[in-house]
Amino acid sequence: MCNDDILMGRLITEIIYVHSKLMIIDDRMAICDSKNINDRSLVGNRDSEFCIVINDLEEEDGRLNEEAVLVGKFCSSWCKKIFEYVSYVKLP
Repeated sequence: MCNDDILMGRLITEIIYVHSKLMIIDDRMAICDSKNINDRSLVGNRDSEFCIVINDLEEEDGRLNEEAVLVGKFCSSWCKKIFEYVSYVKLP
């Protein structure tokens, strides 16, 4: 993200860089976090970090390891969209 403004007659810009870690577990739970495993992220007084945990309670029919299972509607769709984005493969 880039932000800009005029301050005291001069153009000021800043770039906000965020890279996140994402884990989707069994299409039912998702964790998205910005922390790294280092002092800069974990000490607590340097960088701003975030973490969101999604426990998907709205279920739909899905498949996991070739078996019919109930999956979280949001987490399953998020997983499919991410797979399509990184693999350039369109899922049915």
